[in-house]
Formats: sequence, C-alpha cells, structure tokens
Amino acid sequence: MNKFTVKTADTFEIYRVKVKSLFKKIRVVKFDPENDTTFKQSTSETASYAAEMSAVSKNAKSVFLILHLYKIKDIEKIDMTPTLAKNILRKIVGKGKGVSFSTLLNNFAIDERTSKDKSKDFEKIDYICEKYSYINDELKVFMNELSKIRKKVKGN
Repeated sequence: MNKFTVKTADTFEIYRVKVKSLFKKIRVVKFDPENDTTFKQSTSETASYAAEMSAVSKNAKSVFLILHLYKIKDIEKIDMTPTLAKNILRKIVGKGKGVSFSTLLNNFAIDERTSKDKSKDFEKIDYICEKYSYINDELKVFMNELSKIRKKVKGN
C-alpha cells in the first residue's frame, strides 16, 4: 500500500543510488602508525561528502513537494505562480522548510509574466492549505523513509 498521494518510487530509487554512491566514497579507515598504507580521510573531505548527502536529501524533499504542488495545480485548476507556491508551502510545511524559490521559479514561472500579473488564486490560499494540510504529515513520513533508506544502504 502506498503511503503517499504522489508518486514517490522514482524519487526513492534515485535517492538510494546517490546515497549508495556517497557511502562508497566515504571510507574512513583507522590510522595505523605501524602500517603507513592505511589512512584516515581528511575531515574536510568527509565533511564535503556529508554536505553532499544533505543536498541529496534536500533535493529529494524538493521533488516530493513540487510533485504535490503540481497535483494541487491540476486538481484545483489554479494559476500556480512561484509566489503562490511559496506561500502555500510556507503555510503547509512552515517557513524555511519548503523548496528554494529558484526551484519554484524553474517550475512555475512563465516567460513574459511580471510581478504585476499576480495570480487571481491568492484568495483561495486558506482553502487550499486547509484541504492539503495532510502534505506536512506525508512529508514527515517521506523524510523518515529517506532516513531508513540511508541507514539500510550504510549498513551494506
């Protein structure tokens, strides 16, 4: 049974492959002064991989939320602008927990549209956020699933 109201299988598989690749790069070996062929990865190199791992998780989360925004756009037949999308996410998942504005621009901006051409659907934002408030709960489950994938891959 699918736990989510948007398709997540591809996102999980891409995440699993990227995490597996990163864990292969992170091979911290204890330094043995008797045998100089062993080494310990530098802290900065390990930190770089950790940052990359964080970015992979954030990207998967963005994909998940963008899929929901497209679903809302299609079901509600609304004019989804980047600003409307930002405000919906801010109300549903909280400020700073959504998707970068540049990602929203890439998905919902329309050439030749200016800030004067605002969406007429801002008046529906409270209704939309109430109807789709379950997305925040799904997001928590989704992030938990990513954590399980990461732990499983790390264990192998």
